[in-house]
Amino acid sequence: MRKVGVGKGIGMILKGKRIVVTGAASGIGAATVRACASAGAAIVGLDVADETGRKVAEQANGLGPGRVSFAHCDIGCRADVFDVVGSAAKNLGGIDVLVHAAGIARLGLPEDVTEDDLDTVLNINIRGTIFLNQAVFAAMREEGGAIINVASMAGVTGSVWAPAYSASKGGVLGWTRSIARSWGKHGIRANAVCPLIKTPMADQLFTTDVLQSQEQKSNALRQMIPLGGELGDADSDMAPVMVFLASDMSRFMTGQTISVDGGALIIS
Repeated sequence: MRKVGVGKGIGMILKGKRIVVTGAASGIGAATVRACASAGAAIVGLDVADETGRKVAEQANGLGPGRVSFAHCDIGCRADVFDVVGSAAKNLGGIDVLVHAAGIARLGLPEDVTEDDLDTVLNINIRGTIFLNQAVFAAMREEGGAIINVASMAGVTGSVWAPAYSASKGGVLGWTRSIARSWGKHGIRANAVCPLIKTPMADQLFTTDVLQSQEQKSNALRQMIPLGGELGDADSDMAPVMVFLASDMSRFMTGQTISVDGGALIIS
């Protein structure tokens, strides 16, 4: 699969945008921070992994004209979310965009899902999404903005090995459509993305089947993904889509589910 550099071709389309990114210490969140910084945005990255999050912010500050800071945030705690987002809004002078990429998965067959699995996964993936969206709503309701929630193909198709995760991401899709309908009158657009991108979590979710050899798993991915036959790259394939959805170029898009998956989720 052809790779391109971070931010290549995106110019300064996010100049002046004030963006909060969750899950900013790794994976799609970190790639989004790098791309948005390259495109000229002012960014506050949020995560519970403080050391890594600060390193990502420091590196992103050297990539382009944007500026990046980092703050610790437990997205499963409503009070923490509202406090941190409020501070971010104050420091940035407002919030134009939320990219909510943080999430968690627990693996296991449906019949083996425990109460602790549900408490952990639903608290972060559903409650955390709702808390963050509500927190940025207060900052966006006067001037509008964009909310980008990261869901998953598993939220559409289901997952044998991560059913609680699948259920939670299905909930993210429904919630995103709900706020798109409700908050459009405030000039707030809300979209969800379903990525099939190489991250530590994706490696778990899409190569978990213990009954298959590594070769069988690789063959399954090749059959699943028409473009390239492998998981996409966070910087080259996912981050430019996030920049587009954060920019004014997507100003007439809301309530949509955008699959960035090499064609794995083709719906006729």
